[in-house]
Amino acid sequence: MPIDDFPFSETPNAALIRLTNKFGYKSEEEFGKEDISFDEKIRRLRAGLVYEEMCHLKQQIEAQGIEVFAVDEDTYIENNKTYYYPYQVFLTDTGHYYTSKEELFFIPGYFRKDARQGEEKTPIKQARKLGARIQPLSQSDEQGIYFEGGDFLKAPDRALYFLGYGQRTEKKAYAVISQIIDEQVIPIQLLRKEFFHLDCCLTPLPNDVLLLYEGEYIRDRQARLLRNKQGLPLLIKHTQTISDYHRAYLRKLYHPEKIILLSTPEAIAYGANGLILKSNADFRFKMFVNGSSGATERESEFAVYDHFFSLSEKTRDAILSLTENSMDIIEVPYSSLHYAFGSVHCTIEEFYQAKS
Repeated sequence: MPIDDFPFSETPNAALIRLTNKFGYKSEEEFGKEDISFDEKIRRLRAGLVYEEMCHLKQQIEAQGIEVFAVDEDTYIENNKTYYYPYQVFLTDTGHYYTSKEELFFIPGYFRKDARQGEEKTPIKQARKLGARIQPLSQSDEQGIYFEGGDFLKAPDRALYFLGYGQRTEKKAYAVISQIIDEQVIPIQLLRKEFFHLDCCLTPLPNDVLLLYEGEYIRDRQARLLRNKQGLPLLIKHTQTISDYHRAYLRKLYHPEKIILLSTPEAIAYGANGLILKSNADFRFKMFVNGSSGATERESEFAVYDHFFSLSEKTRDAILSLTENSMDIIEVPYSSLHYAFGSVHCTIEEFYQAKS
């Protein structure tokens, strides 16, 4: 059925973030070295910039009247040595919150990559502090089901979720999640290892609008999209991000005129990795996405290519027009994480906090 037939469901209005200045470091010993090489100095500068940009994002979210909770930096001890989780800033992958009958639940992530296993432990503790019930996808004595929160996205104000599978999350997760959650879950098959999470190529927006990257589009000399017999835009070979079946399904779900297609430079600059929250102050939607505060960078024809911005002026205008003045776009510098394959949404865990 079309998306406007789905019932209302609250949009997340609160967020969690895990701040650390040790991004990319595996141990206290490694981070604590004093005699370091030039390359190591650059590495520490990058880790410091990640921390600085994340602190700024937290401030910007709070400035919009949205509460942000800090999740503790995580460590573990092995053979009397302290170790870090090098990628723990990517908090969204540690699980996902959902609300059912006004009760908060948390589905913990189960990582495919060995280096990330264990990142979910502290977020589980945080979820309990928030009063959430923990809803694992498998029993403790069973083989875990691979699931990462970057693959689970909610349509704003709709009782509808999308679940990406095929790269980091396995298809089996869809069968389990669709049984435990009382809202519709639509699976989306991901095809490219470079776009390994759904939040790298798809963003549901307010007013039943969809931001989408399907691959490198083929256009004619007038820059018009070329289409196949089914009406789907043609793509350059090996660039396709989601299956043809799900591309067609999205066009049945969303009105075609409300689907905004991202360019490849925008997708590579994480244009689909924006964070959508609803303000408790003015009750407007807020989209947080990578972008420089300098007008000079915006004027450059290479602004998106250089990751100064993740969205072109054309795409920004389309988003604001199609969401009918219901959302503000807040651009925050966040490109320090792009070399590590992440951006704004990757570092935030969002949830709906019931009004007291």
